[in-house]
Order: sequence, then structure tokens, then C-alpha cells
Amino acid sequence: MSYVVFPSSLPVPKTAKNLFLIDVDGTLITSKSGRRWAADADDWIFLGNVPATLQKLKTEGWIVALISNQSDWKTSPAPAAKMASILAALESINGWTPWCLVATSTRKEKDTKYRKPARGLYDVLLAQLCSTCTDCSCAPIAKIHMCGDAIGPADPFPPYRWADSDAAFAAAIGAIFVRPTDLFPSPPSIAPTTEQELVLLVGNPGSGKSSTGRSLATAGYIHLEQDVVGTKAAVKKAALAALKTGKSVVVDATHGSQVNRDPYIALATDKKIPLRIVWHIRDGRPFNALREKPVPEVAYAVYSKHFVEPTGASVVLQS
Repeated sequence: MSYVVFPSSLPVPKTAKNLFLIDVDGTLITSKSGRRWAADADDWIFLGNVPATLQKLKTEGWIVALISNQSDWKTSPAPAAKMASILAALESINGWTPWCLVATSTRKEKDTKYRKPARGLYDVLLAQLCSTCTDCSCAPIAKIHMCGDAIGPADPFPPYRWADSDAAFAAAIGAIFVRPTDLFPSPPSIAPTTEQELVLLVGNPGSGKSSTGRSLATAGYIHLEQDVVGTKAAVKKAALAALKTGKSVVVDATHGSQVNRDPYIALATDKKIPLRIVWHIRDGRPFNALREKPVPEVAYAVYSKHFVEPTGASVVLQS
């Protein structure tokens, strides 16, 4: 079989059904480590306030279903563990789980009728919804919405240009298409504070760190970019000198490893200055590709290899 179904923990309504279908990777979640795709059950994080949005959809009467292509399903236990982990997190936070349907075929396999943009998973979902009925009086499907990050090259947001399979899937089933940034609210932009602080930016190349740094610079922060200042030692020296002037400082580098963050954590502790670690979780590759001189792909591999998740009350997410 080329698909897997995780049934929802909610009963199927007997009234007219409204379906809200949602892609997973790049829409619902992204990888923590900066990889293109979350590597396993621990290497993912929600893109925006996903649980609250799904709870809102449930309250509005939608049947929520996650619809995903997972090419490595048959060769690695990681994709199944990842999906189970996502559903467990939603159960823990919201007290219920959506439907989840996974196409396990790959692009190279002949049997790809379940793989988006083909409509196979949608037909499986309809059959599953009907099979839950006890009196065979299935109510019709009233509304269908589909949300996914594979929109196509014309989309204004670079991360949504990589493919068009989600938009094409929506067209194949007659669904109204919804862009992820319109469904899942992103965290607010980082605002400056009135008191002196040290801001440490984290994220792979192109993830938005420099935009955050420039924004804080307009509010009077000293913006230290490692690409400009040079070595790690030179950046730390400049940060210490800037803090001595009473200015707030934002340090702009990838800072994926704990080793690279520790000197600034120690600096903030020693100077008794509040620290904010601003973690940019969105994959920066689509934006990096637009640069006049893109960062080599090896930089992403190095970032992911040494990545350690930043934790604690000082961590703020940006997507």
C-alpha cells in the first residue's frame, strides 16, 4: 500500500462536512536544525502558533486533515516517528488529533496516485470518513480548503516557489487554496526595549537574522555582523566595547552551536545585562538563492551538524 492513515481522535459529524486539508513540512512545521526537512521525531518545530490555529478551525466546525508526501517512509523509520511526534504534540496541547494521511510513494515509483498533486489521498480520506458512519447516511462535503507551501514560481514569498504540488492538489479536488502565512500567524517582529540588552541572533544563512539586526539598529542598537567584523573573537571584543558605552547590542551570526552562544551568555551574565536569543527557524535557502553571492551549501551542512537547540526563557522565535 502506498499510503498510511492516522485517524482523528474526533468523531465525524453527521451534518454537512467542511474539510480543511493542511500540508506538513514547510507549512505546519520546519526543521529545528536548519536541514531542508526535519530529520526525525526531535528535529521539528511548529511554524507559528499551529495548535491554536487548528483549535480555532475545530471550533469553527472544520474537519482538519494533514496531507503529506513522505518519500523516505519505506526506507527509514524517521518520517513515521516524526509524524507520530507531531500528532502526539497536538494531542498534548489541544486534547485531540486531526486526521493525518501520508503518501509513502516516491517520485520515481510508478504508483504515485496517492502522492500530491494527485488526488488519491483525498479520495482515501472521503472513504475513511464514510466508513466511520453507522447508518450510511453520510452528509455531503460542503466546503474544502487546502493549505500548503508548494505554491509555484509566481508566489511572492520565496519559500513557496520550490514546487506547485499543493496548489495543484487543491485544484484537482476543487478546494479553495490558502497560503500558510495567511492561516498561521507568525510571531510579532522583535521590538526594541528601553533598557540595555544583548540580543543574540540564531539561524541558518538567509533565515532573516540580518533583517532583524537592521531593524534593531534603526532603534539605536549596535548591530555587529560577523560577516563584516571578521572573526568570532573580534565580534566578541566589539560587543564588549559597545556594551561598555551603555548601548544595546545585537550580534548577527548563525550561532547554531551551544559553543558559539556560550561566550555571549557568559558576557550578559557577567555584565548583568538582559539577554534575548532570537531564533530564526525558517529555512534560509530560498532567500540565500536570491543573493548576488549566495552562501555555499556546505555552510548549511556545517550549521546542521553542530546545531544545538537554544532553550530557556530568553529564547524568542521568529518565522
